[in-house]
Amino acid sequence: MPIKNAKPLESALIIPKLILIFAGRWPQHSSTLFTRVRVVTFNSMEILFNILMMVEVYLICTSDFNFNMLFDIMGALITASGHLFKIWLFSAHRKIWLDILQQLKSTHFNDYPEEFHLIGRKPVNFSKNFGNMFQLGCCFSSTAYILAPLFSNIDLPIKCSFVTKAMIPYAYPIQSFVVCFCALTHSSVDVMITDLIGVAVGQLDLLGEKIKAVRTNLIKQKIDLGECVRHHVEIIRFVANLNDAGSGIIMVEYVKSALVVCFLGIQAVSIDPTSAPFMRIVVYGFVMLFQLNIYCFFANEILVKSKKLGDACYLSTWYENPDVLKYKTNLLIIMERSKRPLYLTAGKWSVVSLQSFATILKSSYSYFTLMQTLYNNNSM
Repeated sequence: MPIKNAKPLESALIIPKLILIFAGRWPQHSSTLFTRVRVVTFNSMEILFNILMMVEVYLICTSDFNFNMLFDIMGALITASGHLFKIWLFSAHRKIWLDILQQLKSTHFNDYPEEFHLIGRKPVNFSKNFGNMFQLGCCFSSTAYILAPLFSNIDLPIKCSFVTKAMIPYAYPIQSFVVCFCALTHSSVDVMITDLIGVAVGQLDLLGEKIKAVRTNLIKQKIDLGECVRHHVEIIRFVANLNDAGSGIIMVEYVKSALVVCFLGIQAVSIDPTSAPFMRIVVYGFVMLFQLNIYCFFANEILVKSKKLGDACYLSTWYENPDVLKYKTNLLIIMERSKRPLYLTAGKWSVVSLQSFATILKSSYSYFTLMQTLYNNNSM
């Protein structure tokens, strides 16, 4: 029998799991009254926060129009509204997420020869470390927003014209909590998805090594190629579920990142580079690009590794198997399926890869040049 993986794959999700449980968003078969109260409370706060920023945009556009103020508020509004959409999409696919979490306990994913332990865990640990770095960046960025009023002439992290001086001591902690809460829950959804992508990459690496090790003396436990076919089918189902549940979330991230990076760029070229707001913009922009990059980088790995399964079949010692016909049939099934690589999509129409990351950067630059032209014309 194969040696069972001692560390459950779900352990890679521990940090986003704790945060999403606090927010009442972790997928569960049934929720308690306390969980539903938390969800309603946090949802109400976020919706109110978005409405207040929309009112602020209206006031800027109808009174003393200022491009810098407008871009600042629009960047925050797009981020907050994007967070709402992502959380709603995440909750709407609760059944699929539950199926995905159940697949993490699958025998195909957790039982394998001892020699392959590091092969399967390496991508998982890599994506987990990247996710931790991203969440740390989110905490740093939100802290920069919260502390900005202490080091500049602004009154609140996010401008509110209708907040009077007497209201600032009450508005400041409320804004600070909402900004931190949004940053943590928002990043936890992203980290959970990238960790699951890391699991898929690890399983593809494992499958490739298992195929190459069939009928060799390199490992203690002999591997059945029929089990490899079943493992491949399970990986395909896992990636399909992940795409069904995460495609809309990634699409929201595409649109949000392209617009926010554009607005941040316009602000950055129009303010003093030694000021606190400039440093806040730089940190926020870096976190936004890093957030988008982890999606594209790890999704690209699924695309690449699924194509390499055909090479693994070629490198296997199929000619040494006594039951050549059965062996060749199973091998052919894997080879033919690997001709159609696995991938994730954004909104079910754009394949998520490093190429799409470059496309979004080009789009952001195009929006930036357009907005910069409008800004310069307005300043003349």
